[in-house]
Amino acid sequence: MKTRQVIFCIILFSTIGCKKQVEKERPEFIGTWFSRYGSVEYAKIVIDENSNAHYIFMDYGDIKGEHRGTARANDRKLKIGRILSFDILEYPHKIDTTSTSILAPTDASLTVWKKANWRMTLSGLHPQLLYLNGTFTYYKVDY
Repeated sequence: MKTRQVIFCIILFSTIGCKKQVEKERPEFIGTWFSRYGSVEYAKIVIDENSNAHYIFMDYGDIKGEHRGTARANDRKLKIGRILSFDILEYPHKIDTTSTSILAPTDASLTVWKKANWRMTLSGLHPQLLYLNGTFTYYKVDY
């Protein structure tokens, strides 16, 4: 019985340790990320310097789903809290603002918009919006 508990703890700690909080190992995730799903639907991921994350999905200006938790990432997944998980298809990277005209909000309030200079592509299923499953590109402004 004791052997099972030790093996279980080793497996548990090894899987938990695979994803690091973003402020420690993956600071490129920190900021306000914005993705438009259609003409009136969009998602926003806000990750602060302490790895606190807030995911919001809005439709016609109304919040249809949101989730808060600690942001953790490795080379393959971005996880917010214990439930919300995305596959990373395109890791966050800088893009050329002279050849791109994508506008993104500069802060979480969505009041000031500029040309995006970061992009990442995520794939996943939102736990409260089960119909929303797919690949979406998120943009960020950091200047």
